[in-house]
Amino acid sequence: MSLKLCFARSEDAARIAEIYMMAFDGNAMVHAQFPTNTALREFQQVIQARTLVDIADVNTTILVVRGTTATNERSNETNDTPETILESETIMGAAKWSHPVEVQDENFKAPHTWSDECSSAALQDWRRVTEKAENEVVGQVPHYELSFLVTHPMHERKGAGSLMLQWGIEQCEKTGRPAYLESTVEATSFYEKFGFQAKATLSFETLKTYKEIGFLYEPKGLSAASDAVR
Repeated sequence: MSLKLCFARSEDAARIAEIYMMAFDGNAMVHAQFPTNTALREFQQVIQARTLVDIADVNTTILVVRGTTATNERSNETNDTPETILESETIMGAAKWSHPVEVQDENFKAPHTWSDECSSAALQDWRRVTEKAENEVVGQVPHYELSFLVTHPMHERKGAGSLMLQWGIEQCEKTGRPAYLESTVEATSFYEKFGFQAKATLSFETLKTYKEIGFLYEPKGLSAASDAVR
């Protein structure tokens, strides 16, 4: 299977939301915030809607990795019939990179009003935790942010995640801006391999056993951005 890194299209939004839900199917934090099947369906619908908005946003890049598989098909009529090469394409993973902005437009993406099926306490708790961690690590310095990076469970460890992460690293090096992300504990070694450094531990009051790690990538070419976030 050949892999190709692409900018997402609007018609990819539903599939991206599906892959997101599959990737986080066993995530305790997601289930604390969305404890019922109805809540989980609502969450998936919101991811799809937000992805459509993000694809149109010049300050956001939604990436997908498309995997292409070629198969040969020969007609049964005669052995002299030439083979036909058929290609099937699938989305293996997706990522959302928010770009550095000097002033955030708060009105562009209005927050979703969650139904009573969702845990408002857990949602608010986690939002406070993530905002505090990001502020402690990067403060007001404009930076790239990896909001999510997900791969389909059937396509893990095939290079899709690396392609999408490397794209963001290349933007950091070009612009001299740092990048921030929050990772599950299980994925920390993946980000460390690409030069991200653990800077914060995020703990969840609603679910005390759950933790994530706040990571920072500092561009190697320019020291100014590095100094700015210390």
